[in-house]
Amino acid sequence: MTKTQSLVVATDGFHSISEAMMSLQRMLDDSLADTLSLLEEEGSRLWSIESGTHAVTAVPAGLPGASGQPVRPVTVQYVASAVVLITYQEDGNA
Repeated sequence: MTKTQSLVVATDGFHSISEAMMSLQRMLDDSLADTLSLLEEEGSRLWSIESGTHAVTAVPAGLPGASGQPVRPVTVQYVASAVVLITYQEDGNA
């Protein structure tokens, strides 16, 4: 039987887009390696790995000061995320 598994990965916030993307790449590499090892242990056959979607989102990091206090600058952090679709055939099924 053919199955498709979704792998969803998201980073913590980083101060630059490149840092977020590098972290996402490392996380995807590790997650895909773990998933492929598990498929091999189960005797499943990999058919394809496809990018579902990916994004970098700017997220405010920090809060304005309380009333009567000076306003602290709100900084922006970047979070990278991806969805990967893994299609495989389970062992023993045609």
